[in-house]
Amino acid sequence: MRREALGCAGMSEDSAVVGATAVERVAGMIQLGERGIPTAATQTLLDASWVEPTTTGSQRARSEVGSINRSAGVP
Repeated sequence: MRREALGCAGMSEDSAVVGATAVERVAGMIQLGERGIPTAATQTLLDASWVEPTTTGSQRARSEVGSINRSAGVP
């Protein structure tokens, strides 16, 4: 399930891009005739985007504090 659907804050990676990139890497290795474990490790960096939370404990706490302040007559 996508992070946006869960309402959780954090980094959202595009799974379609991650999968397509993995396929491209493997296809390239096959075309080059590479087999087995590579002698040197490599990394691929893909962009991700920040997802704001829709529900968090801190938001709930701020809401509760605001509710308490309003009932006490604090603006």
